[in-house]
Order: sequence, then structure tokens, then C-alpha cells
Amino acid sequence: MNAEAMGEAPRGVAHRVLAKQEQLIGWEIADRRAAFGLKMLASGAALIGATLVAGMIWSASRADGLVIKAFSVPPTLAARGVTGEALAAQTMDRLNRIAGLAISAEQQRRVSGDWGQNISIQIPDTGVSISQLDQWLRDRVGKERRVTGEVMLGDDGRLTLVSRSGALALPEQTGAPAELPAMLQRAAESLYAHEQPLSYSSYLQNQERWADLESFARRQIASRSRRAQAFGYADLGAALRRKGDAAGSAAAYERSVAIDATVVPGALRSLFQIERDRGHETRPRSLRSRYVALLNDRRAYTILSETAREQRLSEMRFVDASERGDFAALTAEGLKAGRTELMGFGIGGSPVPGTVGGFAEWHDITAARALLASYTPPAGSTTGLTSLINIAVASEDWTGALSAYDELLAQPLYRPTASTPARRARVLAELGRISEAETLIGTTPPDCAPCVLVRGQVAQLAGRPRDAEHWFGEAARIAPHSRSTPYEWGRARLARGELPAAIAQFKTAEALAPKWADPVLSHGEALLAQSNDTAAAAKFRDAARLAPRWGRAQLRWGEALAAQGKADEARAKWAAAAGMDLTPSERAELVEVSRKQAR
Repeated sequence: MNAEAMGEAPRGVAHRVLAKQEQLIGWEIADRRAAFGLKMLASGAALIGATLVAGMIWSASRADGLVIKAFSVPPTLAARGVTGEALAAQTMDRLNRIAGLAISAEQQRRVSGDWGQNISIQIPDTGVSISQLDQWLRDRVGKERRVTGEVMLGDDGRLTLVSRSGALALPEQTGAPAELPAMLQRAAESLYAHEQPLSYSSYLQNQERWADLESFARRQIASRSRRAQAFGYADLGAALRRKGDAAGSAAAYERSVAIDATVVPGALRSLFQIERDRGHETRPRSLRSRYVALLNDRRAYTILSETAREQRLSEMRFVDASERGDFAALTAEGLKAGRTELMGFGIGGSPVPGTVGGFAEWHDITAARALLASYTPPAGSTTGLTSLINIAVASEDWTGALSAYDELLAQPLYRPTASTPARRARVLAELGRISEAETLIGTTPPDCAPCVLVRGQVAQLAGRPRDAEHWFGEAARIAPHSRSTPYEWGRARLARGELPAAIAQFKTAEALAPKWADPVLSHGEALLAQSNDTAAAAKFRDAARLAPRWGRAQLRWGEALAAQGKADEARAKWAAAAGMDLTPSERAELVEVSRKQAR
């Protein structure tokens, strides 16, 4: 090294030692690098292994379904091809078929089979396979339940099918060998009823098995489980409602809600509907508010699938828009929902009929008829007839409305509400059949707000203004938030020429339903009758903005403009009215005003 430093050529033993030392240093560096690489590989493998195990634990914790294992069967059956694997597969098929028929709002548990040969990968130095580890984790941290079953052959040749969900034994099924498919069906229904009680209820309702639903409900009510009792009372409410026992149905739903309102999502909704069908106003609003609050609380309503939750919120938005008279929002919500079958509302549940009614009340009769023509109601459904009634009433086709009502009431599956006789009575009165209308309206309950309102309308059409005033006042008392009462009260006063009093009622209706065109237009008609043409024209303009396809709004707007001497603008409005929906009397009026203007 000194010679190297002095610039002399190194030689001899010292040179060879240094050369060998340099080689040894190179080997040592390579060895350390290799060791470092191996450590990195080991660390990476450990990290991958830890990630794999963590992923398996996470996946296992989310496992929540039924795993159907191969059934145990007698050798004589297996020899004929009725193997345990085949029975397990048929059970899984039946469960999936039941779920499909239920059209349920409940989140469905996954169903899988476990009768094949799993691929087994051994974990080195443990003697444990990855599949065994995965199954162990699912058993410890998951929520999967194993379904097992045995078929036993008795001395008399009859079969007994015993099945279990976890440790729970399901009802035994017995029968002849030829009845084995029916036994499997009953076992699958028992299993589905235990695992998905809300969905099983929907399944029975969609199959029109009301007696079975009531029996199922009473078994749940007899349970010690508060949750099962809440399900049972809700199912009993559905069965009694089908029988036409509204009081018993409401009482059952009340018990379900009192036990736990979060167990059965439909209990509050059903109570809301029953109260509304009775013609009440205040309680349905309170129930609807509670229902919407629960729907928006995902922590409370975990039972609903997200699709079903959104469908129910959409339905409540639909109802809210109807109460506010916002038919632009109502029809938009209905069209957005489309023809989707509503989960948990029974076969044929659809937003289409409600949307048809919305278009009719929005005075777009053409759109209402087109939508109804594109809709095929399910067999036995009365929604097509109710839609026809809505269109006929909005068109002031009272003969058509009465015909549709009579056909509706003749349907065996139709269950009239408290206000059904009242609405038919109004049609009779519009046709001049006052005596029949008074007899029919007299059968309605005194706390039914729509019924009391019709009493006022019938009295008005009968030429008894004092009685009409009494009943309109009573309707306003029992339903202070109803948009219809002040509007109809105002129409009655307008017909009698009581213009300031009519305007006062229209203002009340406008305040309750700011996006409803009807009271705005009627307010304009009262102003026009007072010769306040400018203010009337402004009201008709606002009504046309709220209901852009309403021919009557354009017709009246034209009249107000003509009264101001604006002939060209008036003709433009009448031309617009001619291209829209008009009642026969309005069409005749349009012809007359156009003829006068032409002179």
C-alpha cells in the first residue's frame, strides 16, 4: 500500500494479499446485499400475508346469509337420484323463487350452496388450508347461518323431512315419497318466514294467502320476542285490512308501532293510509312526518334496502306535492319513478295511476289519457278505473265519472274508503240527481273531512246556501290545512255572486297551496266579475304559469285582455286555448267569444 502511494509498481506477497482481500470484501458486500434483499422479501411476504388475513377477516365479518349444506338422505332415495345435493339445490331454488315473488322492501339474505368439493390450499407448516381458515373466520366473526336437513324413511314408507337453520329446528314435514317436492316447498317457506319475516309477509300477500298471513301473524304475536310481536301485529293489520276491518287493522298497526316503530317500516305508512281513508287530516300529517323521519334515519331503519327506502321517500314526496297542490312536482316525481314495481307494495304496485291523477288535476288531460293508455293494470286491479274517474271529474264529464264509479264499486276486490260515497254523491249532484246525492251523502261519517265538504257542495247545487255555508264552515273546522275546502267554499260564493267573500276564500286557498292554479284562476274570475280587468289578467297569467296546459286559463286570460281593449293579445290567448283541453261548455264559450271579437 505504501509503494502504491509512492507511485511504485506493487509486487510480491503483499500485492497478492491485498488482491485477495479486495476479493473478500466484494464477496462480503454481495452477501450483505443478498441478506438485505431476503429480509425485504420476507417483510413483503409477511405484509402480503397480513393483508390477506385482514381481508379474509373483513370479508368474513360481512358474511350474512344462508349456506345450505347437502341433506342427509336414505340410501334408497339416493339410489334413485334423490341425493342430498339435489335436495339442497332444490331448496335453494325455492328460496330464491319465494324471494322473487315477495317483491319485498327488506334486504335479502344471500343464499348459497355448500355441497361441492372445495379447493383446498394448505398453509405451510400449519396443516390448515386457506378454505378452512376462511370458514373458521366466517363462523367466528360472520353472521352466516348453515341450513341442514335430513330425510328419514319410516316403516310405513312415508318420509319425514327435518330441517334446521343453525341450531333452530324448523317444523317437520311428512308425506309420501311423491309429496317430497311439496314438503321441500313447505320447508323452504318455513325457513324464509324465520329468516325474512317482512318479506314472507309480502310473499303471502302477493299470493293472496290472507288466511295463512293471519295464522302467521298470530304465531308471531304469541312469541316472546318483542321484534316478532311487532312483525306479527303489522301482519295482522294487513290481514284485517284486507277483510275490510279498518278499526281492527288500525288497532293492530298501533300495537306494532307501540312495540317498536323501527321494526316494520310499513306500519306507520299503513296507519297514515287508514287515517287518510277515513277522511281525517291532522293525524295523517303527524304519522307521515314520523314515517319520513324514520325513513331518513338509516341507523333506525336498517331493515330496508336502499332501493325500497328511496321508493318510499319518493312516495311521500308524491303525497306532499299532492297536499300542496304542486302538480308540476307531483308529475315529475311520478315520471321519474316510471313504471317500476314498488317493492313491498304488492304485485302491481305502481306510481302510474297516481301520476295520471296528477296530470288530470294539473289540467293536462291529454297527458293523463296518454299515460293511462300506455299502462296495463294487473289482473284484478282497480287502478285503471280510479284513473278514469280522475280524468272524467277533471274534464267535468259527470256521466263518464258516474259510469266509472258504478263499474268500480262492482269490482269484488275494491275496498271503498269513507269518502268514496261522498265523491260519487258529488257526481250525482252535478248531474242534477239531488235526491240521490243527499241520500248517499247522508251515509258518510261526520268526521270525514272530504265527506263534509261534499255535503256543502251538494247543498249548494241543491240551492240551499245556508246549509252550504254551514257545511263548508264545518269542513274548514275539522280540516284547517285542507287546500280544497276554502277553494270549494269560494267557488260556491262566486256562483252566488258574493264576490268579496269568494275572494277571501280564494286567498286562503292560495296561501295554503301557493303552486295550485285553481284558486288563482277563480280569484281572477271574481276580479273579472268586479270589472277589475287588469288585476284579473294578472291572476290569469299566474294561473297559466302554474298550469301551462290549462285551456281555461288561456280562455279567461283572453277575456280579461279583451276587456282592456287588447284585441290582438286576446286572440293570441284564445288561439292557445283552442289547442288545449277544454270542457264542452268552455269550448262553446271559446267559439262565442271568438265570434264576438270577429265582429
